[in-house]
Amino acid sequence: MTNDSFESICKGFGHSKARPEIIKYLAEIRKAIENPTWVRKSAHHDKRFCYYAAYVGDFAHKNQHMKVVVHETWYSGLEIVTAYFTPDLNPKEKIIWPIN
Repeated sequence: MTNDSFESICKGFGHSKARPEIIKYLAEIRKAIENPTWVRKSAHHDKRFCYYAAYVGDFAHKNQHMKVVVHETWYSGLEIVTAYFTPDLNPKEKIIWPIN
């Protein structure tokens, strides 16, 4: 993924305004999108996918996964809806990758 395409995905990134502290974790967000540990389909939104990077948290988020929710749009491809650290995977999400 080029830097331009990553930035275009981030342009609609909701937490950048509401929760600016997540901006310092752009490297972890990028890792989750480019080299995910898991990809799952949202339990609540048909066109949203959840990308996870395992155990990338720092001292403030020990042993937590970065979860990046990406929405597929018809007009601009992909947009990040939100990103945050979470201790667990959502069991209601459908597993897309890796396939067991």
